[in-house]
Amino acid sequence: MEELNSEPFTKKEGSRALLFEHCEKECLLPLPSRRFELFERTVAKVAPDYHVQFAKCLYSVHPKYIGEKVQVKADASTVLIYFHGDEIARHKRCICRGQRSTDPSHIPPAHQEVLGWSGDAFRAEARRIGPFCEVLIDRILDSRQYEVQSYKVCRGVLNLRRKFGAECLELAAREAVNAGTTSYKTVKTIAETVDPTGGHHVETDDESSFFLTHADGREVR
Repeated sequence: MEELNSEPFTKKEGSRALLFEHCEKECLLPLPSRRFELFERTVAKVAPDYHVQFAKCLYSVHPKYIGEKVQVKADASTVLIYFHGDEIARHKRCICRGQRSTDPSHIPPAHQEVLGWSGDAFRAEARRIGPFCEVLIDRILDSRQYEVQSYKVCRGVLNLRRKFGAECLELAAREAVNAGTTSYKTVKTIAETVDPTGGHHVETDDESSFFLTHADGREVR
């Protein structure tokens, strides 16, 4: 390239190299201080716990946007959230799947009820199912830095009653409490193995087998 650029022009004086040095170089703009990065963009709906999901992580916005669709724009370090073109939240990008980034200014005072979701409401609903379910929901609510961050897990666990029934969910909650887990996936896996009519669990090859017990409390090996 140096040899080609130094080659004299055929129809005028100079060369490409001389033209660049004397005319074009001074017109160049400085390089950006930050290296160019492509942005990822998507549209997400704000959940009742006022978080939006992006790349398997959760980011908070003000609760007034609950139920709205927002635009998410992200690079390797920052996640920006827009509503009708206006920036409404900015977060440092989470690096691990399942992480949450919650801006304290987005949290309602004293974790007030958000569209019917509240710690007291979840506890009351769990109490109607059974004592172990109430203990499990209480532990889930206490498992996060901010109580509201656990609302989706509570809602998911309590919704298992629709598929498996209250008795089955209570038995699954008992196993989860005894195992010390607050994971929705684990509770669901246990519920899938519970046989309320027989008072025992069915053996499986998945992770739920670690939590299986007979109705009399004896562990299944």
